[in-house]
Amino acid sequence: MDKFLLFAVCGLLMLGCRSEVEDYFPLRLGSTWNYVVPYEGLFSVEIVGVIGSKYIVKAQSDESLKGVWPFSDADGDTETYYAESGDTTTYGGERSVVLIRPLETGVKWSDQYFDSVRVLGKEKVTVPAGGYENCARVAYFHDGKLEWYLWFAQGVGIIKGYDPVYDVEYDLISADIPPGQP
Repeated sequence: MDKFLLFAVCGLLMLGCRSEVEDYFPLRLGSTWNYVVPYEGLFSVEIVGVIGSKYIVKAQSDESLKGVWPFSDADGDTETYYAESGDTTTYGGERSVVLIRPLETGVKWSDQYFDSVRVLGKEKVTVPAGGYENCARVAYFHDGKLEWYLWFAQGVGIIKGYDPVYDVEYDLISADIPPGQP
């Protein structure tokens, strides 16, 4: 479960901002995404600040996820950042590349942790927040093994995550994204 939450939150915290045409994760100051981990609990991710190309992000869990990394501090939250440079968005520096644009079928990349990341295609996805067309399904591989799927919806961001190793998922229940640029 710790590995699942690590990747779930990291994936949510690592994305950048683009024009509305390409924007699969419209990060703006004050944006908030709320998720449910079925049978486990709830967590939220909010952009609380912008410093240059760094977006300061706070993730917070409900009581059920407190004490589980990354919600291991006393108040059940964590704060980190991600940065954007050109078409690439990284988490906490350059170690983890979560997104490279354009997010089109067949696009591939790797980083210091994932030896292969692939955009598998576009599909319709339904989560508690609603139904979304043309979601980009991205697969993340570590040491040659499939570790994670994320689904990105245009204008919303990550709407679903699935860890096939632990058979655990999380789904978007709501998103509040202010209009305009960050």
